[in-house]
Amino acid sequence: MVDCNVLPVYFNIGIEKFDLSLVVRELGKGLRLELGYNVDLFEVPIIEHMLDQFKLILDWMTLDPKNGIYEFDLITNLSVSRF
Repeated sequence: MVDCNVLPVYFNIGIEKFDLSLVVRELGKGLRLELGYNVDLFEVPIIEHMLDQFKLILDWMTLDPKNGIYEFDLITNLSVSRF
């Protein structure tokens, strides 16, 4: 993605309302993504992998905005062999 800064910030608020949630907010010309998850169900490497896959989708879509999400092949050799 052009001019994309990805900075992980880890914090524990103690209670997550849902097992997995993603909140996306517009900030000027950018986006802020907040991912919350139940630590009893997900381990950090799984969440990091999910975010990596999400970034791949965003990268692909910004290359050509005409791309439909249904055209993206999320299953890669890396994701299959990793888990």
